Amino acid sequence: MHANSDDIQVMINEIELIPDVMRKCLEDQGGHIRSLAQSIVETGVEHLWLTGCGDSAFAGSAAALAFTKSSHLPTRGIHALDLARYEVRYLPKNSLAIGLSFSGKVGRTSEAAIQVRKFGHRFIALTNAPNGPLGIAAGEILPIDVPILGFSPGTSSYVGMLMTLFTLAAEIAEIKGSRALKESLEKIPDLAANTLELSKSAALEAAKIIAQHEWIAFIGAGPNEATAKFGAAKLFEGPQQVGVSTNIEEWAHEEYFVTKPGTPVVVVAPNGASVDRASEIVSEINFLGAKALVISESDLGFNSLHIEIAKGVSEELSPLLTCLPLSLIGFYIAELKNKKSYNFKDEETKVEHYETIHRATLGTPA
Repeated sequence: MHANSDDIQVMINEIELIPDVMRKCLEDQGGHIRSLAQSIVETGVEHLWLTGCGDSAFAGSAAALAFTKSSHLPTRGIHALDLARYEVRYLPKNSLAIGLSFSGKVGRTSEAAIQVRKFGHRFIALTNAPNGPLGIAAGEILPIDVPILGFSPGTSSYVGMLMTLFTLAAEIAEIKGSRALKESLEKIPDLAANTLELSKSAALEAAKIIAQHEWIAFIGAGPNEATAKFGAAKLFEGPQQVGVSTNIEEWAHEEYFVTKPGTPVVVVAPNGASVDRASEIVSEINFLGAKALVISESDLGFNSLHIEIAKGVSEELSPLLTCLPLSLIGFYIAELKNKKSYNFKDEETKVEHYETIHRATLGTPA
């Protein structure tokens, strides 16, 4: 496959690499993750901020619970614009921010790095481009290396960022005396391969349903509200279809009113703290005559389409599996609609788009 190809087949080729990407992250070649974990513990970091834009922001939000619960390090996922312009002036002492950008070029994340350091806090760049603008702005690097086969919506790169963060959380937890998270993570690559196989048929069925509609809602809670946002993003980026995302509870307060008979709703609801409420929402979706497409270990019933993920993972690690069927769905819809990646109308539009998101203007924080 040509390195710059925007053929949508690149997307499925990268999805198939995900279990190996996970294994590579766990290996921590060079010991960069372990070294950062030791530094976090030894320097007395008390507040961790995970920041980025797009998929990177979703990854930070999805990983926050694992740091807070298993590493006993209060952690918050925050969008880079909000960190740089609204929160940075008020960060508590002993804060550390990790900025995620696989390309290392995203302007708002570089701005966050500059502002966080300006206000006296440490900033680490998690990136595949250590010499890019973000790496230069951050000064400290947590490298990530994921094979990129062409130009397609991020799937393996997203999982690589997630897995790196979860491995960091597991290393911190181990230094503090618990190996439980690390032992759970070691099972994830095989569970991911199993999930891709388990969900393939239902993901294609879901894609055929979604492709017939103008818009679709993705809903989730806790770490998987970020997964719902990831699912919506894959519709924008590949098939160019409208996907909205919201909290499981908020759907009942808002999107409920525009959900008609036959409307598909993707419910990301792995076993955990909110699965009982998700089941109630699925019941309501069924009552409306709409169609719930449920990503979970368990079939929640109520005429929903069950898109199965492998059993055996705790809720804080579940975003590593729940994103996989969403990646497949995004690919299948793009394939059904004969789309390429991103589908810029011309080269000028493509250039303008990337100049906009890479522009590292500096604002004055509120």
